[in-house]
Amino acid sequence: MLQYRTDEWKHRAVWGNADAIDWGAKGTTQRAHRGALPEAGKWVRLEFEASVVGLKPGDKVAGIAFTQFGGRVGWDQAGATGRLDPANDPTQSLAAWTRRHEGKDPGELPGPIREIFRSTAATNRTPAQVAALRAHYLARESAATRPRFAELLAEGESIRKRRGELEASVPSSFVWRDLDKPRDSFVMQRGAYDRPGEKVTRGVPAAFPPLRAGGTPNRLDLARWLVSDEHPLTARVAANRYWQQFFGTGLVKTADDFGSQGQPPSHPELLDWLAVQYRAGGWDTKALVRLMVTSHAYRQDSRVTPALLERDPENRWLARGPRFRLEAEQIRDNALSVSGLLDRRMGGRGVKTYQPPNIWEPV
Repeated sequence: MLQYRTDEWKHRAVWGNADAIDWGAKGTTQRAHRGALPEAGKWVRLEFEASVVGLKPGDKVAGIAFTQFGGRVGWDQAGATGRLDPANDPTQSLAAWTRRHEGKDPGELPGPIREIFRSTAATNRTPAQVAALRAHYLARESAATRPRFAELLAEGESIRKRRGELEASVPSSFVWRDLDKPRDSFVMQRGAYDRPGEKVTRGVPAAFPPLRAGGTPNRLDLARWLVSDEHPLTARVAANRYWQQFFGTGLVKTADDFGSQGQPPSHPELLDWLAVQYRAGGWDTKALVRLMVTSHAYRQDSRVTPALLERDPENRWLARGPRFRLEAEQIRDNALSVSGLLDRRMGGRGVKTYQPPNIWEPV
């Protein structure tokens, strides 16, 4: 007799004399007769459909028991075979796999995936987190896609290794310090690198204040000169650029030309004051931006009357708020930020920006 237990022992199959062990009602799933005893001295495979002993899809088998009446019997590899409903199989269903780990701390999963399950409820996950779970499932868990992803991941790892070896083989050099004796520099005739002309030395145009006296001028001297009190142009140009970014037009309309051929500032005292504030504040760009965007001029209504538009079509006198579009780079960064795709890491190799699919097909 072979018995299966669900909530209790009531599923039995019997070979030989069905009356020898009188457990369960004879002729029912509690004592289903399956034929004569097998031939003695040989291994025989005994099998039957689960329905014969009353087991239904979804039943959980809690135990298996072998019972015999007299004699000697050897049992081996008894059990029950079946298949999972694909909707409930974690290797075939992303939803089933997600339910299996929901609210837990599954140590067998990678750190970022484990953290999503541990700390974020399904209803609160961002699109980026949902995409990360799906990508991991397809690559590591799904029975249908895991083999192909394993091949691709192995191939990708091989390519990265070869790429790293190639990059490591490229010689590189670093600028550690300035040479004690600078190399000579020349004006190249007609821009040809192999036709040096007049020898030149380090310095700034004569129209500007000179670099500090003594020693050999270097890049640090130039940087200090640009932000020195004797050189107000840097702060004025920077303040005008930031004003242009937020108001659409700079106080000096020709932001690329502060010289005699450029336009004079619409508000010279304001430009001077902003430049002094910027420099005196330790070149704090965030403070300068906050000063501009919290000003009355910036926070005005951008609506305009016909009379005012006729008198000041370009809003040079700041009688209304600015009305202009964000720059393309600002729109892109804003979209990446709100979608969770903005990578804030600094440095490293260049990356390919997000672009519509097949954008280069016509090229």
